[in-house]
Amino acid sequence: MAKLAERCWRLFGLHGFARVDFRVPENGRPTILEINPNPCLEPGAGFAAAAAQAGIPYAELVERLLMAGLRASDPLPSRSRVSPDYIG
Repeated sequence: MAKLAERCWRLFGLHGFARVDFRVPENGRPTILEINPNPCLEPGAGFAAAAAQAGIPYAELVERLLMAGLRASDPLPSRSRVSPDYIG
């Protein structure tokens, strides 16, 4: 299921965080129900509950999401590589 979720991530060009919902019928073959690029972050809701099941406490989840967002929005990913002559 993790590989299927990763394939969805790449196929739909997702960024930041998302949730892929599955159903697993008796035959054991997962079916993708939906891909949610903006899942609810309420504690105990689907995304946070899945993170908790993976051993990621809510506060850490929020911190990870914030840090990922900051990295994604940073026009200069590595400031140490910026020329001293750079004017921004």
